[in-house]
Amino acid sequence: MLEFLSDLVLRIRIKKKLKTLSNNSKSKITHFQSMLVLVPIEYQINEGLFLDLAKVFKIPTKNIKVVVISIKQLTVIKSFKGQIFNCSKELIGFWGKLPETLESFLDQEFDLLVNYFENDSLLASWLSTNCKAKLRVGFYKTDKEFNDLILNIKPTETELFISQSTIYLKALLK
Repeated sequence: MLEFLSDLVLRIRIKKKLKTLSNNSKSKITHFQSMLVLVPIEYQINEGLFLDLAKVFKIPTKNIKVVVISIKQLTVIKSFKGQIFNCSKELIGFWGKLPETLESFLDQEFDLLVNYFENDSLLASWLSTNCKAKLRVGFYKTDKEFNDLILNIKPTETELFISQSTIYLKALLK
């Protein structure tokens, strides 16, 4: 019952944040200097996928941030050349309060936000609404308000993700 109420609180807070996101005007982007990726741990995506995408757009490795989303707090996260954080439902608690370290991290503005999740991930949706990004990329099963560029593919189609996102993002940068 408590988890149901917590999920309800998060859904309400997500709706409020999405309204403010949709009211923000977009500035023209000519290149990417930073990238944030939100990815649930169950997708078991190799971080090389995001490094490949960053390489296409000449985003320095030090400017790549990844947030791995899990049900329980992980004690160990694989090494990654960029910065990697873990966020779990137990870490944000009942009201969705982000820990200070994660909040200050998400408070940065990123040029590109990759929402590498589908709509069923409540925690990923909550984190996405708390991110500041100039351009957001995601998948078609996610609420359209989360993303500026929506790819009609599945998150498991990693090669297709790289090729499609590269094509469309390059078109948007011109």
